[in-house]
This record gives sequence, C-alpha cells and structure tokens, in this order.
Amino acid sequence: ARNRAVAQAARLRVMWWLQNGRQLEAADDLMAAFALARNSSRDSSLIGLLVQLAMEQILCPIVAENFYQFSPETLKQLAAAFDAAPARRTLAAFIPVEKASFPDWMVARIQQLQKENPGNDAKVIESIREFFDGPIGDGGQNDATLWPRIRSAAGGTGSGMVALFEDAESLYPKLAEVLALPRPQYEERMKQFNAQIQKSPNPLVPELFNSWEKCQTKVYTVLTQLAMVRAGLEYKLHGESGLKSVGDPCAQGPFAFERFVFGGVDRGFKLRASYDGRGFQEALIFVEKDGPLFQVNGKTLGQPVAKLSGAR
Repeated sequence: ARNRAVAQAARLRVMWWLQNGRQLEAADDLMAAFALARNSSRDSSLIGLLVQLAMEQILCPIVAENFYQFSPETLKQLAAAFDAAPARRTLAAFIPVEKASFPDWMVARIQQLQKENPGNDAKVIESIREFFDGPIGDGGQNDATLWPRIRSAAGGTGSGMVALFEDAESLYPKLAEVLALPRPQYEERMKQFNAQIQKSPNPLVPELFNSWEKCQTKVYTVLTQLAMVRAGLEYKLHGESGLKSVGDPCAQGPFAFERFVFGGVDRGFKLRASYDGRGFQEALIFVEKDGPLFQVNGKTLGQPVAKLSGAR
C-alpha cells in the first residue's frame, strides 16, 4: 500500500513540478518512483510483483498526460532512466518463492505436527485448519466448503494432507513451462492448463493455480503500456522512424498511430496496441496541447473528466 501511495503521489508531484517549470525535479520524482516499482518485487514474491505492476500502471500515464510539458531534454532523461531501471523478470521466475512460501512450508508444518502428536491425526488436522479459513489464492471470496473438501480429500489424516500438497506441487514445472512460452502459444497452452486444474480431484489445485493467468494478463498489459510510452518518447525525439523503432511486444510491427481530436481540437496522438487481455485494446493518448481533461488510457480512453480543467 505504501509503494502504491508513492506512485500516486508521484503523479501529483510531477504535475506540480511541471506547472512550476521544474523539469529536473519532475523527472527525478518519476524516475525514483519507477525504480521503486521495479525494486518492489526483488523478494521474488508474487505479491511483490503485483505491487510492481500496479505501480507501473500508475506511472505510465504520467508521461502521456503531461507530454506537452516535458522538454526534449527531459524526455531523453526519462528514456535513459527506463533503460537503466532494475531489470524485470518473467512471471515464471516467481514460482519458486510461491512454492516455498505455502505448499513447501505447509508440508514441513504438517510433518512437524505429526512428530509432536504421534498417532493423533485429529490433533494434526485441527492444528492446520486455521490456514484454510480464507481463500488461498488470489484474494477471492471465502469458500465455506473449502476446508471440508480438503479434509475429506485428505482422508482426515496428516499423511493424506501431505499427499495433496505433493500432488499439487507436481504441477509447478508444467506451469513454468507454460508461462515461458511466447504469447500465442502461451494462451492456447494456458487454456489447456486451466482446464486440467479445474478438473483436478485435488481441491488444493485450483486454489494454488487460479491466480497465475490473471497475473500474466497484468504482465502483458504493463509490458504493452511501457512499450507505448517508449514509442511515444521516440516519436517525439526522432519522428516516424523513432516510432517504428519500438515494436508492439504482443504483435509483429509498431503500434498503430493516429491523431487524437477532443472537442474539435487536435490534442495529441494515440498509440493503439494489439493486446486486449483486459477486454479492450490497450491504447495511450499523448497530450500535446493544454485543454479540458480527458482519460489518456484504460477502458474510458478519450472520455472527458468532469468538473476539472487542464490537460490529462
């Protein structure tokens, strides 16, 4: 929450710096927040990656909505900073920590309880019930049937519980293989993988693996947005050749380019990507002229923002 607040504050601080002619400070705030976003996932946890992605989604539109206020020198600084930021990793790189932090830990915990309560499976099972009172996976709704289903599948024994976890863990190598595929192949294989986990008789499997596809959608969305930001910078600095030098990461070739008119006035340009994982094609509007506010990205792209003035 604190890191997300830094990204949200950076948006306001950048606007204030630019409105007061402080290009260097605006760039510093934006670059520092971007570096923090990348560093948020250095512990290799999935929640750390989600924080990184959330911050990057906040930071990308900052460049676009303030585009007309950035000098060419500042845009060059930003481009260099994006290149120098801590390297991002693939989603598959986060599997080991996720596996260690719950399934591996739970197996070790159950085995320890078995040693402490020899022959008393009822005590072992009751001691681990608290870990299943809420959702295991992506923060969904509590499922009151989850614990009874897990206990039943385990046969009410600690050994049965260990067997459930070990069975679920056997799917992690396959998940890593799917996540490492290029997008067209990934989408087909992920459909097959999801069908497999939904049919599994092991109630732990859907809980442990349902969130990965959603995370990959977030990854593709951010990769697309970052590339659009870079393409916009290159277009401003080098014209059409610069625009074409940056490829759409989810397609072959550059982003689609068109001028954007709002209220009868040419306010800038729009880059449109091929990726539509969120139910609409990703796009970003780069504001080149001050005026009434409008949305520069997202599902409400190009729509006005009521009761405010200035450019967005």
